[in-house]
Amino acid sequence: MSNELFKENTIELNQEEIANLIGASRIQVARVLHLLKENKIIKTNRNSIKILDVKKLSELCSKDVLKSN
Repeated sequence: MSNELFKENTIELNQEEIANLIGASRIQVARVLHLLKENKIIKTNRNSIKILDVKKLSELCSKDVLKSN
């Protein structure tokens, strides 16, 4: 990801842009972001996502990768 889109643990993209990048629907992205917010892993604003707990997010990503293999 380009440096201009990711600064200080913040991703400067909205849900539609993320969905387009990963080939998912905006609704799917919104559901996952909601779960991450509930677990205090991220905080969202209109056009950005701030990662509050990098370690926890990394652990979740690793688990999902292992499940899909």
